[in-house]
Amino acid sequence: MPADWDERLAVVFELDTDPDFDGGFFQGSTDRPVFFEIYWKDLRFTGDNKDDDHDGRIDEEYLNQKDDDGDGFIDEDLHHPIRGEKWPILVLGAVFGLGFYAILGIFGMPMFFIWGYIRAVASAGAATFFTLITEVIGAMLAKYYFWPRYGTQQWRQYAMVLAVGFGVGTSLVGMVCASVLMVSKGVSPTSF
Repeated sequence: MPADWDERLAVVFELDTDPDFDGGFFQGSTDRPVFFEIYWKDLRFTGDNKDDDHDGRIDEEYLNQKDDDGDGFIDEDLHHPIRGEKWPILVLGAVFGLGFYAILGIFGMPMFFIWGYIRAVASAGAATFFTLITEVIGAMLAKYYFWPRYGTQQWRQYAMVLAVGFGVGTSLVGMVCASVLMVSKGVSPTSF
């Protein structure tokens, strides 16, 4: 350091000083993009269709957590019907969704029908009972309080905006939580 810099304050930030750092959100430049594995192809699927342990099952290392083929890794996926490809599922979902919306539009049915279907499928499980109770209470409030006060048609328009606003609000809260988690995980291993 030069002599005339003795009285100056120097602030140095060193990031990624640990070469073995492998955090939850780390992705190097040589890695395959995460979205590729999620939406295009499962790279862990070997597809050799071998029953290496002779138990009658094919490619089941993940299922029984044993290294059947002796390569040192538990790397074989379950027998995959579309050979590890994931893009056909995406295309099928998009075609189904667009087709369903088109059919609803042709017959003049409310578009909220598809939201109810998705919600019913997504809420199946242990929480179904509690979700059902709140929906029944909401329906009774609408019928006996809000319809006489605002009118049926006007309340249905309000309800649509309230439902969309609630969904947007919960999404925003979820995004804020995810961003705080990413920042905290990104900052915690640094040493400053």
